[in-house]
Amino acid sequence: MVEIAKRFVSAYDSTSRGFIRYRPDLTYFQENPRFKSEEANFMFWRFCHVLPGKESEFENFSREWVKLDKEINRSDGWDTFVVEMGTEMPLYFWTSRGISAADFHKQQEIYGTKGGEKIMELWDRTMALCKKYEDKTGWYRPDLSYIPKEK
Repeated sequence: MVEIAKRFVSAYDSTSRGFIRYRPDLTYFQENPRFKSEEANFMFWRFCHVLPGKESEFENFSREWVKLDKEINRSDGWDTFVVEMGTEMPLYFWTSRGISAADFHKQQEIYGTKGGEKIMELWDRTMALCKKYEDKTGWYRPDLSYIPKEK
């Protein structure tokens, strides 16, 4: 094992470790997904650096997002995660997917039209609990991933 680690060390500049927990109670599951997960490899992440001590309020707002998305029947779901250890905390992040970047952003436009002022009001209240937020995009690469076979 030591030999493998020695060879690997030249492949990166730095590393960090941590624990991330999936929060299905703060996640929106759509009734009828518009695509299969293997069709949507575009990824969007929003990292919310929550003000210390405001985690409970942030989670309550996350529940309001789920409620609002159910109410307007949002077509795409999203997942919520919380970083338990390993970075600046408290840190929550949401992930969503799309068939492409254009597809993802088109759906966001449709969603904004459906939700209107309710979305902006909830956005302002949620972001007031954050010292900053960051958006990242990328592509899921199943060809570079280990996916266990189903039993």
